[in-house]
Amino acid sequence: MHSTELSLWYPDRLLTKVLNTPKTQSSHFFYAVLVLCLIGISVYILITGLVESRTKKIEFEKLLVLWEESQFYELIASTNEYFTNYGYDPTLRILQAFSNYYLGYDTLTVGEQINRENLWNAIRMLRQLVSLEDERIMWKQEVFYTLAKSYYLLGTYYYERAISSFENIDDYETYRDTLEYLTLIANEQKDYSKALLLIDTSLSQNYSLSLHLKKIEILLNAEMTRKAEAELLQVEKLLKQDDDSLVSSGKASDGDTTSVLSTRRLTMQLLWARANILNSNYAQAQDILEPLIERDLPVPQLYFYFGIILEASDNFEQARFYFRKAIALDPLFFLAKERLELNERKI
Repeated sequence: MHSTELSLWYPDRLLTKVLNTPKTQSSHFFYAVLVLCLIGISVYILITGLVESRTKKIEFEKLLVLWEESQFYELIASTNEYFTNYGYDPTLRILQAFSNYYLGYDTLTVGEQINRENLWNAIRMLRQLVSLEDERIMWKQEVFYTLAKSYYLLGTYYYERAISSFENIDDYETYRDTLEYLTLIANEQKDYSKALLLIDTSLSQNYSLSLHLKKIEILLNAEMTRKAEAELLQVEKLLKQDDDSLVSSGKASDGDTTSVLSTRRLTMQLLWARANILNSNYAQAQDILEPLIERDLPVPQLYFYFGIILEASDNFEQARFYFRKAIALDPLFFLAKERLELNERKI
């Protein structure tokens, strides 16, 4: 091919030659219109992109407001719609997963049957997030933490998965109750030596009376009553110091403070009663519990322990009454259900 002909194959040269050809000078208007159309399309695309970006930002902010207001059902539905319109966003997926977790957890706080569907949705989303090597995914520790708690709430069958997820957390300063959850799991698995080791670690890092009382409960579960009683005496001294400090500071009439202290004292009394029951000191346990029974407190353990005391004196009918009362207060109180079934077989 001749060099002159070859040069015509370059588009810009071809267009210039065509425009300068006398034949096509009448078409200049067409090309001008074409250029204007292209400019118009480019401007339209630019404006559309800006509008879409602004709309996307507004929708994103609306979802954050739903999260802050704990509107979890609306957040889940709106997030799915957002993904359809604007594509996947890992931050919103985290919020969607957390919303499912809280919906499952909230059923426990109101005494309803746990919402497994929401928890499984949370687990599915959280597992997807931890499997992605995406630098945009923040809060990885929070994701593992919530995943572990979701497995924990599903029950004993999923405890090993919960443990595996908890072990991915290394920020114990932020997630202090990680060790407490591991303690609860070990306790429910009846691995009391591990539970005591974990709770001692928690106490050394962040002492609290409630945690100390939990340790006593584990000691009683392990039927280590002597150690439990020694720890109870130690906690009684600490509570006495709290009482003295409240009186000296003038806060003894503070409703919130006295409520916390009275809850701890009630827990102490229940633990003392249980220790006496384990030692077959039923009369002492009864002396501790009777004043509490008269107050008709909504505490299922109170009626469960009192039922055991009555059962020990062969008062089976009255024992069944208190076991049923414990179950009415806590439908998931399986120990009370088992005890009631065993008691009914004696009829």
